[in-house]
Amino acid sequence: RPNASMAHPSISALWTGSLPRLNAAHLQRPRLSKALLEADCHLRLLCAPAGSGKSALLSECLQQCPSDTLCTHLNLRGQSLGCEGFVMQLATALCAPSNDLKGIRQQLKQPQQPMWLVLDDYPHLPDTTLDELLNELIQSSSPRIYWWLASRRRPALPLTRLLLEGDLFELGRTELSFNEQELNELLRLNGQSWFHQEVADLLSRSQGWCSGVRLHLLRHASSPMPYDQTDPRLLEYLRYEVLDELPDSWKEALYTLAQFPVFDQPFCEQLFGIGIGAQRLEQLKTCGLFIEPA
Repeated sequence: RPNASMAHPSISALWTGSLPRLNAAHLQRPRLSKALLEADCHLRLLCAPAGSGKSALLSECLQQCPSDTLCTHLNLRGQSLGCEGFVMQLATALCAPSNDLKGIRQQLKQPQQPMWLVLDDYPHLPDTTLDELLNELIQSSSPRIYWWLASRRRPALPLTRLLLEGDLFELGRTELSFNEQELNELLRLNGQSWFHQEVADLLSRSQGWCSGVRLHLLRHASSPMPYDQTDPRLLEYLRYEVLDELPDSWKEALYTLAQFPVFDQPFCEQLFGIGIGAQRLEQLKTCGLFIEPA
């Protein structure tokens, strides 16, 4: 399979969809963008909770799309589209000959040139039928189609098989978290310099979560202060970006579990009821709601 990622980058690459803009305060992250750009695979997957820098990293990579490659960018905005809504948006982005699956399949099986097909902010809530459709399109598409997918949740795709076949490169929460070098660079861009222990404390308390770090630095870049998980702006961000879209029963479960440092499936069964507890825990984990293995 030809490696489109290794062609000389150029901003003259052909685009369909809107070119995502980089924030003026964007921090270049070459340790991640270089790894993504050099990966020779059918699917690049960025899977991590809200505020992990997925879209920004995608934008950084897309600025370096090879000049011989068509780049189709589609921001799904995390919305629950269903298969019909997804097909309509994808057909429009691909300029497919017809607004249906037939037209999309035709475009994906016989592309006139290499293509980066970028799906940003894949629907947040589980949709098995949509995942099955996405899997079918990925599996049946030409080797000249390079899929990029940014998602809060792990879609129900055969990721293990794709990994074994060398067709998957994945970055998760751990890789996307800021490291010490990146935090120092953020401070430098703001004209600041912290002691090593102050940087280490912020990384430890925030776990390198990009949005949490950035919100903290908006208030405390000039005078280091302990990371405050009750910062009103942080809570407002989580409410708007995460909580408001959840079903009420999921929110209640998440609020309850947030009171405990650790929990497991048997504990959730006792807490929420037999059958319901295990299901609710799995739903929250699937949606990337900051639940991590202990």
